[in-house]
Amino acid sequence: MATSRFRAWTLAGAGALGALAACNQMLGIDSASVDPRLTAAGAGSAGHAPASPSGAGGTDATGVSTGGTSGGQQTASGGSSGQKAHSGGSSADDGEAGATHGTPGTGGSSATGGSTVTGGEHGEHDDGASGEAGAGGAPASGPVDLCNEYCDILDDACKSDAEQYRDRDQCMTICHLLPQGTVGGADDDSVACRLKYAQKTRYTNGAETAGYCREAGPGGDGRCGTVCEGYCTLMAQVCTQQTAGMYHFASNDDCLATCNALPQATVPYSDTNPLVSDGNHALCRLFHVASAAMADADEHCEHAMGVTLCEATGQ
Repeated sequence: MATSRFRAWTLAGAGALGALAACNQMLGIDSASVDPRLTAAGAGSAGHAPASPSGAGGTDATGVSTGGTSGGQQTASGGSSGQKAHSGGSSADDGEAGATHGTPGTGGSSATGGSTVTGGEHGEHDDGASGEAGAGGAPASGPVDLCNEYCDILDDACKSDAEQYRDRDQCMTICHLLPQGTVGGADDDSVACRLKYAQKTRYTNGAETAGYCREAGPGGDGRCGTVCEGYCTLMAQVCTQQTAGMYHFASNDDCLATCNALPQATVPYSDTNPLVSDGNHALCRLFHVASAAMADADEHCEHAMGVTLCEATGQ
């Protein structure tokens, strides 16, 4: 009798479950399921929050919603706070727990240290140490070096009687000894000013080109500083007590006073004109200090100070 009642109850229970399933199907009710991402990434380690399924944010270990904001030392895009968070994942003490199952975030955010992580990476660490830009990030910018463009133009446009430097190496060396200046600023003894006049040679020819080459040259030709300003700027760095012994100036004021007292040159500055490299004028001294920057500073600094070649008549 007991067996019969058990079978009846079993059949009745099965019938009830079948009826319930049929009812759910008619009403469009789906069976409950568990998102595998919640069970796979949520555990991490004891006390850590599960990964946010959208990668747009999550909660840290204390249960406070972070919404994808940076925290700790490094934060990857779409992740929540922690010392090292993974893309789309939740926080962990060292980025080890709950790390790999977050879905891609929506954008890249910078980590402390300068490198950038995109939201499409799963479970990768951003070490934040190199300062290099990751995908979607802009590289760090530094001061612009004007010398490459400047020397390229002079090497191409200023030739023969208009030549200002013996070769591109000398141009680059002298350029880096001059003040860089401000592009678009006022005319002064700077590379920025010299570059401006060098660029004008692209639209000229003949004597006009030669004039721009001199203004772009080491002496500035009165446009980008005076010849004496260019000369003394180089003397202070090239002909020093260490490199040239007695053939140096004690101060920039002494240099300018001496140079400004020299007779006016009767020839325009050119690296190829022998009347420039041998004469009692500032252009001769400018030529030799530019030569001293490349080699034989002890010999050329002597000339740059007015001893032989650039000496006064009868001295």
